[in-house]
Amino acid sequence: MGKLARRKVILMMALLVTYAAAFGLPELVPDGLEGMTGQEYQAAAAGRELAYATLWENQFERLWIRQTRVVSVVSGAELDPGSPGLLAPGWEVRVKAYALFGLPYSQITMAYRSGSVDYRLPTGLIALLLVGALPVYAWVRWPRDGDNQPCRRA
Repeated sequence: MGKLARRKVILMMALLVTYAAAFGLPELVPDGLEGMTGQEYQAAAAGRELAYATLWENQFERLWIRQTRVVSVVSGAELDPGSPGLLAPGWEVRVKAYALFGLPYSQITMAYRSGSVDYRLPTGLIALLLVGALPVYAWVRWPRDGDNQPCRRA
């Protein structure tokens, strides 16, 4: 294998490893629902669903949010079994979002008919820029056919 072919293989492997880490590592974050039973599980699932549907509605934000996790559930009343997907009065669910590479992005507190963002970090944008910049860097540095040197632009 020549020097040129080896360089191409190394660049392709770097791209594959980066994308596998960006999209695979968030899947290792647990969803926080294990160990919960009954009404606590229903409230946590409803809070998690509502948080994703209402407070992370920006399409760019959804590009880098890869996983959500229930951090805590505070109960105060009985859930209405006739209204699945809605939080009942007295319940509060904290949901944390993770960006590409499994980096924490934001935390939201969902309550009955309301939700508030506790914090947002720029990690999602940083991760998205990293994933987007790597192919551009690889393209610029990609050796051209018959040339053993990287492409230099004038």
